[in-house]
Amino acid sequence: MIMLDINLVPNNLRKRKKRKSLLKGFNIPMEVVIGSAGGLFLILILVHILLLFAITAKVSHKNQIAQEAKELEPAKIQVEAVISQLRKLQARQNSLKQVIGDDKVRWAKKLNEISDSLTDGVWLTKISFNEEIFFIKGSALSTQGREMVGVHNFTSSLKKRDATGVLIPAFKAAGAR
Repeated sequence: MIMLDINLVPNNLRKRKKRKSLLKGFNIPMEVVIGSAGGLFLILILVHILLLFAITAKVSHKNQIAQEAKELEPAKIQVEAVISQLRKLQARQNSLKQVIGDDKVRWAKKLNEISDSLTDGVWLTKISFNEEIFFIKGSALSTQGREMVGVHNFTSSLKKRDATGVLIPAFKAAGAR
């Protein structure tokens, strides 16, 4: 069955069919709306593809930096060891500066003072400087059993010669045998 639609109203009096529009307030043809939506969708796809390339490049760059950091790890360990050794040497230097003092007393003068302070029956076997400790080791011998008196006389004489405390800032007897 075929149906014919005959309109006998003249063209100027005919009601025009309104085109369907998604935007009721605007008179935009449907083809333009569909074309714009397609174009927008295509732009979104292109932006998505560009962002994927950018993310891939960033991940690749991050992996490259991580690999370089992994390659530098042995050198970092060596540098940390050198820095640690440098700090120990600086601490040793500072402790030596404390022993030497502000007026830069020379070791020869200190050793001469120690030598001049030795009493009969007392002799030194070792003088060392270790970790902020000025260490003097020696022996005392007496035929009358007065070894500790000889050691006391030595330390007293040393303290009298060094009234400013530059030579020996503090004294502590470690023990006697």
